[in-house]
Amino acid sequence: MQANLRFSAALFTALLLLGGNRANAQTAEGRSAAQWKENNALLVRASNLYYSYAREGLAGFDCNAQPDWGMATDGDGQRLALLNKARMRLHARFGDGDFTLQWTAPPNAPDSAGSLQRMHDLMDHVLTGFLEYWSPFIDDLAIPADADGVEIQKRNEGYQILFGDGPTRVVEKFDATLRILSYEVSGADGKALLTPSYEATPKGLLVNHFEVHMPPPNGADGQEETMLVDVDYQLVEGFELPSQLRMDLFGGAKLNVLLNGCAVVKEKDVE
Repeated sequence: MQANLRFSAALFTALLLLGGNRANAQTAEGRSAAQWKENNALLVRASNLYYSYAREGLAGFDCNAQPDWGMATDGDGQRLALLNKARMRLHARFGDGDFTLQWTAPPNAPDSAGSLQRMHDLMDHVLTGFLEYWSPFIDDLAIPADADGVEIQKRNEGYQILFGDGPTRVVEKFDATLRILSYEVSGADGKALLTPSYEATPKGLLVNHFEVHMPPPNGADGQEETMLVDVDYQLVEGFELPSQLRMDLFGGAKLNVLLNGCAVVKEKDVE
């Protein structure tokens, strides 16, 4: 489960960054200036529909993470008591995609069987993997920054946007109101399909649920794996930060995590 979570999250994030920061050397060959302008206007209109940390001026945040360890310990009371003494703080910096989990083990805790280390590794994979999937939808990366290198197809039910570089491809589908329906990224080593859902806020659509569908790697046998995440929010200094995650992870495990004690890092405070 951990390897798949990290692989698909890394693939997704890398290709989203490709879409948001494509080389501007790509030109609109074969398209008129008017068509480019029309496509660019559509992308701007779509981007403006969504709540965006980039527009709000948020560079990152730090939050305490409190998992419901009872969901991960199978009723083992001794292990549950030990894990409840561990402390975690999640650090997110969006400009460079720097996501880390700080883990403080209980002092003098016995761990001869490696249980604490395994749970540390699990939570690091799960929480930083969540940030990699979720952050592009809230940090203004899910929609290309401009129309260079982008093909936009008008369809009866909405729009389809295609872009990529070499073996990597992105296919993004929107409804007629420019709400994102799905985002599929594929590369030489595999594919991931994300389907987000949103809630309306005064500052734009805020992603509150997403699903990740990951078929077996190219040419491999096996079944598609799925991850589902619900996100609740809290206002911290005027910014919408996640407050609770309810996750159905790859492999069938379930985990809920509370995020509290949050501090924000504003763009104006970052040198």
